[in-house]
Amino acid sequence: MVGKHYTSTGISLRYSRYHDQDMWTATAKFQDDGFCDDLATEGEIHTRYFQPIETAIDTCRKDAERMGIQWAAFAGLPWLYIEGDGESKEWPPPENWREVLKEQAQRIGWETYR
Repeated sequence: MVGKHYTSTGISLRYSRYHDQDMWTATAKFQDDGFCDDLATEGEIHTRYFQPIETAIDTCRKDAERMGIQWAAFAGLPWLYIEGDGESKEWPPPENWREVLKEQAQRIGWETYR
């Protein structure tokens, strides 16, 4: 690892519909401070199964923090993203995805799409 810790800009969410329920998985990609350094490393942590959105976000966030990953966005707070920024053909988001993410971002004190 280059530097003293790993950082992530936020959590990306993937949506699925299963038995008439909205289900989500959460992923946090992280990297060290070694931009363009041969010794640099990066990785990701994600929930293993689709869950309610609150469970997916909270599990991913808390486990990342237990691993020492710090949240650091370029301009302020970390972000909640949706896979493909809402344009994924393989994992299309629900119609109200922006409102859902806004509600969750407000709940945890993060940012998301406006």
